[in-house]
Amino acid sequence: MKSEIVEQCLRQGQVEFEYLESVPLAQIDKRSSLQNQARTRMPDAAVGIIKDLVDSYVVDKKAGCRFPALVGRMPREGSKYILMDGNQRLLASEEAGEKTTDLYWVKSDDPSTIARLTWTLNNLNGERLTPEECLEHAASFVEQFNCKLADAAAEWKVGVRTLRRHLDLRCLYRILEGKRVKITKALTPDMILRAAALRAMGEDLFVKACRLIAEYGLNAADLDDLLQRIRLAETAAAKEQILHDYAHSDGAKKRRAQTKGGKVSFRAGSARQQHWKALNKLYRLYAKHHTDVLIQPSEEDWEEGARMADMIRSRLNGMFGPLPGSNSEAG
Repeated sequence: MKSEIVEQCLRQGQVEFEYLESVPLAQIDKRSSLQNQARTRMPDAAVGIIKDLVDSYVVDKKAGCRFPALVGRMPREGSKYILMDGNQRLLASEEAGEKTTDLYWVKSDDPSTIARLTWTLNNLNGERLTPEECLEHAASFVEQFNCKLADAAAEWKVGVRTLRRHLDLRCLYRILEGKRVKITKALTPDMILRAAALRAMGEDLFVKACRLIAEYGLNAADLDDLLQRIRLAETAAAKEQILHDYAHSDGAKKRRAQTKGGKVSFRAGSARQQHWKALNKLYRLYAKHHTDVLIQPSEEDWEEGARMADMIRSRLNGMFGPLPGSNSEAG
């Protein structure tokens, strides 16, 4: 039957369409219809079918219930229709023994328009798009249809910063795929984005760093230390040598053994990992500021700072033993 909601959607999409009261099911290209691009998370077309929903539609159809018309396009004159909306209803019609169906024929061959309407109609009549699918569609609008970032984000109701990050990752993953870098558990999106800072110094550096992360299981602290040393190196050869030396170091071998070649990642929230990150960050801060003037607490924070320092000093002495020349050793 006709649907005012569908017609309103098509009118808003500014496309020409025609309501066809009786279309033979044989004139619908079921295979191509099942592969419409609305469900990005379903690589296998069969996964996009919700069997329980189809079964319930069959029962309703046999009871005489009427459903909104399908929506389809015709890629070329005389070809079969490819559905933009209504795959579940199509299968239910077949199982209910129907031979024909009504259909809205969308007369457009513009890829951007077809994509937008397909996704919009599926969100109206089908299973709602997940946040991940909305993000994929927004990225496709930017990459395939040259849509502005802010416009694509608004169209699919995703954050501009989230979309920009997603687009950056898509680009970086394509680079790594082209260089045959294996994506292991250690090579997380966050680690890839951290390593992307090296692209300004040369794409090869970025790829080599990602390969190290993937194969040796480097964590954020390891990578930050490498990045700092690479930035300080003056020549491209010296920068590459830092990565080469690390790959052959005892520390790298230890990390590779701990993570089973990057296949097992440290739990990001573990107390040990948090403690190591804090020590590493404090070490780098002290290394950067050789005097205490710029980093010492303000007057109002001095007493609290002294209390925290005393507790930290006590715990570290207990963990690593008193350092030569420390008060603990002298006492």
